[in-house]
Amino acid sequence: MSEQEASYDHAIGLANQGRFTEALQIADQLSQARPEVVDFVTLRARLHFDNGDANAALAVLDEALARLDTLPLQPPHRWASRGVIAHRYGAMLMSLGRDAEARPWLHEAAQRSGLLTGEWAAHFHAGLAALRMGDMAAAARYWHDLMVRNPDLGADDIAPLVTDYIARAEAAGVPVEPLMRVCLGRVALDNPHLLELDPAAGDAVAADQAARVLAEHPDHPEARRLRAPLRHGVGDVQGALDDLAVYLRQVPDPQSQVRELAWRHQLAQRADSTQPADREPWLRFTLTDQSDDGAGYYRAAMALGEFIDEVPAAEAALRPVLVQAGRAGVARFDQYFATGQGDAAGHGGNADPHVYSLLCRLLSRSLPADAAHVDERIALHQQGMAASEFIDHWIDLLDCHADAGQHQKVAELAGEVLNRYPLERNPADVTWAFSRMIAALKAMGGAEPTEAARAAMMHMDARLDALPVEARSEAAHPMAHARAHFAALLQAQAAGMDEHDRTDALAEIEAQQRRALLVEDAWLYNRFGQVWRDAGEPERALPLFEQAVALTEGDPLDQAGPRVQRGLVHHAARRHDAALADFIAAFAVRDDWDAEVYLRAVQSALGLDQRETALGYFEKARARGAAQGSTRTLYAQVEAALKATRPMWKVWGV
Repeated sequence: MSEQEASYDHAIGLANQGRFTEALQIADQLSQARPEVVDFVTLRARLHFDNGDANAALAVLDEALARLDTLPLQPPHRWASRGVIAHRYGAMLMSLGRDAEARPWLHEAAQRSGLLTGEWAAHFHAGLAALRMGDMAAAARYWHDLMVRNPDLGADDIAPLVTDYIARAEAAGVPVEPLMRVCLGRVALDNPHLLELDPAAGDAVAADQAARVLAEHPDHPEARRLRAPLRHGVGDVQGALDDLAVYLRQVPDPQSQVRELAWRHQLAQRADSTQPADREPWLRFTLTDQSDDGAGYYRAAMALGEFIDEVPAAEAALRPVLVQAGRAGVARFDQYFATGQGDAAGHGGNADPHVYSLLCRLLSRSLPADAAHVDERIALHQQGMAASEFIDHWIDLLDCHADAGQHQKVAELAGEVLNRYPLERNPADVTWAFSRMIAALKAMGGAEPTEAARAAMMHMDARLDALPVEARSEAAHPMAHARAHFAALLQAQAAGMDEHDRTDALAEIEAQQRRALLVEDAWLYNRFGQVWRDAGEPERALPLFEQAVALTEGDPLDQAGPRVQRGLVHHAARRHDAALADFIAAFAVRDDWDAEVYLRAVQSALGLDQRETALGYFEKARARGAAQGSTRTLYAQVEAALKATRPMWKVWGV
């Protein structure tokens, strides 16, 4: 805990003892030292209010609002700070019984408060103020928006208020606000224990409330949305889809669209249709562009990712839609951060800096990892980090710069991560950043990066050795990757060493391998196998490739890399049958191999007198530019070998 955090807690402790003068002195000091920290400002206001001086409390908040635009804050934090101040202002006015004055403050607070900021209670209080003013429709809107976004936030406070209102209205014989019934149904569906019900009884109450609303308003969107999962839960998938369709015709909701897609896929699994559009509903899936909810697009993108994981055949069609959802969400947030214009309903879906940061990361990771998108991916991470920084952004940012070949930048940024984030608090992620730094030094190559990597490895080993065993265990996997990168760097340097130094380097590689392979990871076995193959020691490489192949058994895509590496070793030993078997298996699942791999496959095929197979691979090698660059000599040798096997009647070409 920082000194300021301790002082903040101390001030609250003094206030709890009634020592407000001392508490206010501490709060004033904190606020003067860090005026951009809104919690210190609201602490001052709260202390004045609890000490009976409401005017002083409101004056503190007025002063803070007037000063907000002059503070060194990023737009997401400026608007979030305004939302916090508006929330405190409205809550204090409510405590004074000035509900009519409180409502606009609380509406603004709801607009500017996402659900991950800790200010979600603004949505509850905005609904409570509306309830006290007799505006049941507005109260239900705030509460319904809160519960559908996160069923666990505020439900325990909302449930008794909704239940009491409905009971009083029914006793008085006056109409019940339909959305209030839907709120009760939401509580019953998602939190039946709050109504002292078991899940089955909760479902029954939710179905009853939905039915009551739909009896009078057959197309009520929220009631249809409430009933849809209930019908789905009892196997009436078509009925659930009908309800969602009615809801989506009235409400642009990207997350519910993805739910509808998942249910259509379930229905297609049961149906007997032969039409691709019925069997593969993702082929005609389109995402709305009419929603004003950035967080809704984030949730839709997450749901699309989950659907793709479950149905890989849908990836080609849905990956662009996932990117579309990410872009739409980022645009909604950016528009809000640029203008401060909140959503009309007060759902706050564009206000949460942390959700925005998560969305920027998700979009960046969803874009192709190619040169055309690297600048956009880097910019997205930087935007997300400006709103809400966390180490995952840094690690992805390192990968973006590595993809762009900016290895010096990777090394510099990784060093910044190591300085920002204490190893003992997050050993796994900090060590992943460290492994990327060693990978960057490996990519740079040369004597100086080698010495820098050696010193860094020794320093990190010493730091890890000083940590508890649990922390060392968390760091073991990324540290093993760092050892593999360092071993590859050592091997590259060994080629130019004298015999004595080369022997020492190989011994150092072996020592790194022993420590790294305490972690059972196919990538590690494959990487160390490549190190030994490149070092000219295929007999050391082959068992490592064998283990990598064994560890990826059952996953042809993951197994393809180790099989190619094993195939290259077999090829070098003239075991052409084994080599070709590995090449064929790898080529069946991936077609992004470099020219040399295809040329080696040509040689193995020719070694088995399989000329037609060899010709096919030769064309792939030629298409990848095998006739130029580092493979030019090998290409000429393979071309000559093919010409030597051509039929007598063929007088040109291969």
